[in-house]
Amino acid sequence: MQVTLARADVSYQSFFKKPLLDRPAGTPALIQIVYDALSENFKISVADIVVNQSGGPADSSVMFRLFGAAASIELRSEFWKGIFPRVITADDVKLVTRCLGVVSEAVAKASDRLLPARATVVVAGWYQVPDGFDPATFFKGFWSNANELEPNFLGSKAIEYALNPTLRNADEGWDATFFVQASMIEGTQIFLNCISNYVSGGRYSSLELQADHAQTLAIAMLGKLGFEASPIEVSNG
Repeated sequence: MQVTLARADVSYQSFFKKPLLDRPAGTPALIQIVYDALSENFKISVADIVVNQSGGPADSSVMFRLFGAAASIELRSEFWKGIFPRVITADDVKLVTRCLGVVSEAVAKASDRLLPARATVVVAGWYQVPDGFDPATFFKGFWSNANELEPNFLGSKAIEYALNPTLRNADEGWDATFFVQASMIEGTQIFLNCISNYVSGGRYSSLELQADHAQTLAIAMLGKLGFEASPIEVSNG
């Protein structure tokens, strides 16, 4: 059954090899390095920077708001993170990939401490299914009659079923956890969330490989459930 991606929320988190608690000798502050890299590629001003200096290094953060605050890059002592809601078109994906690449390159050049030790990619997708598809019946069908829950189980009024498998490949250095259920957003029927983790030195050691693999995982899981989804092709031009 063919499904169409209506919207995806994407985040990418890169964990540093060692925490950054002070400015490396002879280099600009990381906030300056990332700002310079972003401003050379995208429209951004000092007003788009939000600094949160809490009680300790683990809670302090710097956020760069991008594209009219539609997306953001966050810096912390142990990681940097990009958040991109409402990704829909190939152009959106191209922009996200470019932005992440700019930040990744800038951070890696700032200090050997900031080289990635591991990364996490989160892709939440909402899909449209042709008329006649009943999500509640579909997900309930994965339960056997012996394990089926009654609507009044533990005082509940209704039961919603979901799938939550985890895949691991220690040899290749990755794992992925899926959460698939009926969509709560009007006009869409299937929700799929995939959290994939990658260790440095594994098969998917670059940002580009991780992004491609994360999309492949989501499409393959949909395929396993009987749905056919087309990958978002991004032109190199």
